Amino acid sequence: MKKIFTVLMVLFVNFSYSQITVTDMDIMGVGDVVYLSEDFNANISLGNPGTNQTWDFSSLQPSYTEVFDIISPVGTPFYSSYPLSNICVDIDGDFLYFNKSNTGILALGQGDSVFQQPTMFMPLPLNYGDSHIDGPVTIMDSLIGGPTVNLLLVSQGLSATLLSMGAAQVADSINILVNMTNTFNVDAYGSVIMPNGTFNALRVQTSISTLSDVLVYCTDTLTGAGSGWYSTPFSTTTYEYGYYFMSDDPSVRFALVEISTDSALNIEAVSYLSEPPLSSNYDISSEINVYPVPTTYDLFIESIGSKILDKVELFDLGGRLILSSNSGSKIKLDISEVKKSIYILKVYSEGSFVQKKIVVQ
Repeated sequence: MKKIFTVLMVLFVNFSYSQITVTDMDIMGVGDVVYLSEDFNANISLGNPGTNQTWDFSSLQPSYTEVFDIISPVGTPFYSSYPLSNICVDIDGDFLYFNKSNTGILALGQGDSVFQQPTMFMPLPLNYGDSHIDGPVTIMDSLIGGPTVNLLLVSQGLSATLLSMGAAQVADSINILVNMTNTFNVDAYGSVIMPNGTFNALRVQTSISTLSDVLVYCTDTLTGAGSGWYSTPFSTTTYEYGYYFMSDDPSVRFALVEISTDSALNIEAVSYLSEPPLSSNYDISSEINVYPVPTTYDLFIESIGSKILDKVELFDLGGRLILSSNSGSKIKLDISEVKKSIYILKVYSEGSFVQKKIVVQ
């Protein structure tokens, strides 16, 4: 009896203190579709740091849901500006560019706003007790010259004389410099209870400080001694705080829950995954052609090569099935009676599936 009790205790201890590691293989890949909902009336608790925590987020209800398509950056409107990008997030035609590797996910920019330097979106791998600081990283360094400089200063009631306290007389250039520092602390692990299941997870505490400097180069036309860069009242530092919960469960490809807080850790905003599983078993998006997009009357789904399409389903953003089809190598959906909106098309083939965002106009 004593031996059995000892074995049970060992098993219990090993189970209770088992930890997880989140790697790049566990996080968003091309072909994933992320349903991220916000709960404007969330009544949840952050819990405590440490081991074997339980976070009950089962009461979360969607006030608003947004669909993220994880796609290849190749062929997107701004791909040429992001040669390092190997993954892109499409949010209703707004493109965010990233570089994903086994050491982390770097944010490269948004649309035509390319960061001066990549900034860490998520360090990898994630283990309990890890801490990572990235920065300060310059994400914007923009220089404005010419007659615009004095016009901008005058519009704000400023001049070279005021900024330099009389040491310089002419404003030549404005430099807008934005530096960001990201801090990540994996401060807890345990179980997260979601509306659609329970998942092992790591909690990552984050803070972002953004220093925005607006400097003006003023020239001393009399002696030259007062020439130099001068600060303006527009230089500011902002802080953002939050937590996100990451799982190594294969059906979860994004943060389970993201929570924004103020400096006193009061919860300000909550978003969460509202519909895992979120991805296909493997990426078949390159083997399926969907056209025309946007569409008005007919939508064609065509297999490229020898694949047979087992089934096609069209859902609204609330998850309601709108249309479905039979199998074949080329399928036509009559959407002439479908109201104008954004829909999710799910295409099944040989035990896998891919999801695509469809605009009906």
